[in-house]
Amino acid sequence: MVRRAEIKDIPAIIQLFREQAPETHLKHAESGFSPRKTSNLILSSIKQQFAWVYDKDGLKGVLIGENRFNMFSDSIKEAHLLAIYVKPEFRKGMAGGRLILEFIKECDDRETPMIWIGSNVESDLNEQMMNKLGFKLQEQFYLKER
Repeated sequence: MVRRAEIKDIPAIIQLFREQAPETHLKHAESGFSPRKTSNLILSSIKQQFAWVYDKDGLKGVLIGENRFNMFSDSIKEAHLLAIYVKPEFRKGMAGGRLILEFIKECDDRETPMIWIGSNVESDLNEQMMNKLGFKLQEQFYLKER
């Protein structure tokens, strides 16, 4: 089940991010993983009500986002998916898709016309899912405009 992340989830979310490090850009970080910095990012997203978890007998996935005004405009809102991770054994069951759908629904509710999702994982499955959700790849980002 997908639900909003809560402050009590932060330790489990950090553990999920630690598990993902070998699969993503985190493996290239020279200074290593920073639980403090990660906690601050997660807390900020939780306070914005812009973080969700996939909870099935414990956290199996997480999506962290932010909603803000475009850096060049005080009237154009945009959302950024900052991080998403789903344990490998839950990926084909659309846990990631469910998290992203909740993110998109929240963007719709907030009347956010642009959604940016960075992608550092190249896979046909990832590309198929993003296309199915209405995103198009622009360089390393998926963009969904309304």
